[in-house]
Amino acid sequence: MKNFTLLTILSFLSLLTFGQEATFNWQQDTISSGNNLQGMTITGDSTAVIIGFDNTFKKITEGQMKDIKAFDAMYDYIGLSSGQNTTVLTSRKSKLVDYPSSGKPDVYASGVMLKSNDMGNTWTLMDVSKIGTGDDASINPNAEGSYAKDIFAVGVYNNDTILAYSGWYDVSSGDSESRGAVFRTNDGGSTWEAITPDFGSKIITSIKVDDSLAYFGGYNKMYVTNLNTNALTDLYPNLTVGTDSNLYISSVTLKTAQELYVTTTSDGIFKTTDGGQTFTRIDDFGGGNDLCIINDSTLIVLGSSAKSMVSTDGGTTWAGCYPGKTCYSIGGVFQDTLYGMADTYAYKIAVSDLIGKNFNWVVSPELNDAGENLQKMAIYNENNALIIGYSEMCKTTNDGGMTWQTATLPADFNEDIEFDFTSISANGNDAYSTVRRFKIADFPSDSEVDDYYMEGLIISTTDNWESILTIDISKIGENDGDDATLNPQLDGCYGLNPYTIACVDANTAYVYANWYETITEGTAKSRGRVFKTTDAGATWSGITEDFGNSYINGIEFIGDLGFIAGSNVLYKTTDAGANLEDIYPNLTAVNDGDSSIFIKTIVLTDENTFYLPTTSDGVFYTSDGGATFTKLEGVDGCNDFYALDGNSFMLLGTTSKSYFTNDGGTTWQNPNVGKTVYSIGGVYQDTLYALGSGILYKVAVNDLDITTSSPLITNTNAIQLQYHSDHISVVSSKDYIESCYVYSISGKLVKIIKPNSNICQLNSYDYKPGIYIVAAMVKGQRFVDKIVFK
Repeated sequence: MKNFTLLTILSFLSLLTFGQEATFNWQQDTISSGNNLQGMTITGDSTAVIIGFDNTFKKITEGQMKDIKAFDAMYDYIGLSSGQNTTVLTSRKSKLVDYPSSGKPDVYASGVMLKSNDMGNTWTLMDVSKIGTGDDASINPNAEGSYAKDIFAVGVYNNDTILAYSGWYDVSSGDSESRGAVFRTNDGGSTWEAITPDFGSKIITSIKVDDSLAYFGGYNKMYVTNLNTNALTDLYPNLTVGTDSNLYISSVTLKTAQELYVTTTSDGIFKTTDGGQTFTRIDDFGGGNDLCIINDSTLIVLGSSAKSMVSTDGGTTWAGCYPGKTCYSIGGVFQDTLYGMADTYAYKIAVSDLIGKNFNWVVSPELNDAGENLQKMAIYNENNALIIGYSEMCKTTNDGGMTWQTATLPADFNEDIEFDFTSISANGNDAYSTVRRFKIADFPSDSEVDDYYMEGLIISTTDNWESILTIDISKIGENDGDDATLNPQLDGCYGLNPYTIACVDANTAYVYANWYETITEGTAKSRGRVFKTTDAGATWSGITEDFGNSYINGIEFIGDLGFIAGSNVLYKTTDAGANLEDIYPNLTAVNDGDSSIFIKTIVLTDENTFYLPTTSDGVFYTSDGGATFTKLEGVDGCNDFYALDGNSFMLLGTTSKSYFTNDGGTTWQNPNVGKTVYSIGGVYQDTLYALGSGILYKVAVNDLDITTSSPLITNTNAIQLQYHSDHISVVSSKDYIESCYVYSISGKLVKIIKPNSNICQLNSYDYKPGIYIVAAMVKGQRFVDKIVFK
């Protein structure tokens, strides 16, 4: 009786005709202004993920969107200076990708600079891309060929005049070289000019400003600059007279503009009273990390246990005063207490005890919640102070150090590497995504130096992007022999670019990657092929020939059945890529003699039926697995294609290449969104999503007035229905359900769900009481049954 009722309903549906046109009430959400959105995956009816250019990676859960930090920079704050109500802190560069092998260079985001005018309670971001002028990468950290800026030290005179040392990598010669210089701004950070020559790998560790003079020192470097005249004087020869010429200066401490101390890590402490014209070395002292002047007679140096000393006679004699941990800097005297910056704690001692040589050190509560080292301290008055450290530790006190609060930092640090996510593919909670290569240096075509790239990336997840793994791309093709057209890891190959990816499950994925090589013909040639992993990215082997400069834009698999499509390329495999059949000639046979077809993607609706949208040759489809093709009438091409059911298709691209049909292509409407659409995301919570330039376009499925003839029927018990108090479960006994289509009794499409699981849950609150038809797609086959919501 049940089967008879179902067949009666389906027979009724097949007699339906189409009398209404769809309406396209597109709604817009700008989610990444100006950045092309590239792909979207939908898991069940609750979660969607959207990727795009310039770090666009967003997850929607039950309608709520959040950013996913695929490569989340963690900055180690190291530089701090305050002057005339302005405080600036700086950080080291942040390693975003740490490759587990030495095959590829690690990926960095440049360090940051933050400015505060309220004693560190709130901060604004300074633009480090403004540091430097000119085109010479050896002296400009933002010139072509420069990357990974390290903002190691800073000195503040006032809100406008600031000095900072930056180090960076320069690849303009073809090899990576370390650079570094001190820069000055006179307009609060809008522009910066180098005031020193390139220091190479010799970093500056300390910058101190007093009145119109700024002193700075580091590895084999010691200078003073006059902030009024811009004069720069090299003091290092004066410092090294009669001593080791290889000094590592850890800190510079000013008593006045002319009297200062220079502390080295292991070569002692030097003093000058004439602005650096002459220096005197303090005898019998190995050095330290920092020195603080308590009064005219009392000095303290902190470092390791052997290099933590105090003098109460102006430096003539010294006594050990180790607080129990190595201190990296001395914060100063706050509330009559000296502060030393150590691991996660500050070590404190009353000034009176220090002078009396009663070394009663007190350990503060833990200040760095990340368990990382403290670095610097700024003291403003008897109540207010600031401490910074690694892992973005920045805390303030306004009660003399009784309590410490985390400062308010900018939400977005504007990482200077723009990660352009290009492809994403998911199967349930398993997913892979790619990032295209990033050109760091673009050299003239006649240059002997190859362009320099940060090579592309692959990331994966097994929990729907709650956690992320970076795949080691140096494994792509590494065992594919000595042919540079097939193996991108050989010497002479560069710019590896993972582009289109397809996820079968957590372990199995296919990726099209291209690269350049100069081995085969002596000049740069484009290469590309599809690689496969069966061990979650630990190894990748090529499964296709070299495609040269032909891009692959679509890779789709249902089990072992798969298709690879792109520019003049269309392959089919029935054994997971072990053997490939070239079916491109079958396609060109129906293209009016034109053998050049740029296929944008491939859209599988079952094991035998798929659609091929092209840029300008229309849309082709097959219902026999690619043996023959037919071109849809009235369609010139598009960027993407989406089948809402067997008769209703959405095609989107430019405004003139956008089409919609409710009758299998007999008639068409123009559903354009008013701008170019690059991809169709699919149906999420009863809404069809389209991806444009930073904008999500959305239209309710109900507005499309989708009515359908009978879905294909497979008489099988492959799916079962399980009724619960608040939902109905459609259960596949073996394989994942790719899609569930729910139709009203009149044949109108009500809901599309892509569970990518063997269970599709239909919640009762989404449906009015009544009889519905559910069609479940499992491994390309459609299984149909009747359901009843009460």
